[in-house]
Amino acid sequence: MKNFRSFIGYLIAATIIPLVWGSLVNIAGISGGLVATLLLVAPIWYLNHHLNLVDNKSGVAFVDMGLAIAIGGIFRDTFLLGGSQLAASWLTIILVVVGGLAGGLASAVIEKIVANHKKVKTENCLNEKTLPILTKEG
Repeated sequence: MKNFRSFIGYLIAATIIPLVWGSLVNIAGISGGLVATLLLVAPIWYLNHHLNLVDNKSGVAFVDMGLAIAIGGIFRDTFLLGGSQLAASWLTIILVVVGGLAGGLASAVIEKIVANHKKVKTENCLNEKTLPILTKEG
């Protein structure tokens, strides 16, 4: 049942967002993209993640609805425009994957640095608090 719920959550995201986003941007430009974010992405994110429609287990790689939206958008355009248009998009797709890998690596490095900094800061706070006590008692 969890897998079926995840399928439905990703299906909703991959269908509705690419379908409506482009129309809103065509009508209102950048403002349409902002409206699409508020009216489409935010409620679908709430449904998928806050209400836990999609099953993201802890301790495993997190797969977000953004991947479903990207794949849905790529294949929607392939079905509408033909396979030659997919072939013409390979460089962009490769750059998206490489950019995502670089972003994931940078995020992991930054999170490790922040975690180590917090650990060192906590250890220093403990030492500063316990040291005067030990010297007074000693």
